[in-house]
Amino acid sequence: VGSEMCIRDRVTIVDCESGRRISWRTSSLGVPNAEWISEFEPHNGACLVTETWTDKRYRWSLPVSAFLSGVKDRTSHTRDGIERTLENLATAVES
Repeated sequence: VGSEMCIRDRVTIVDCESGRRISWRTSSLGVPNAEWISEFEPHNGACLVTETWTDKRYRWSLPVSAFLSGVKDRTSHTRDGIERTLENLATAVES
């Protein structure tokens, strides 16, 4: 909430179940990057949010991706980002 994000990738929504789940795929210049899934479910009077990321990059594109993005370990980088997103979401909901 209140944050801006610059997206240079193509984003394609592949599944959406209102209030329950949304999934999308990203690509750059026609080359697959990732698939993201956000799932929402009731849990003890609150909402449990589960984020899933699957790396869809071609093996040959990994060194190019690391060079262009400056991110050598995409899995750890993405995991850290997901954790921050979920923490920020919890903070926003609880305030």
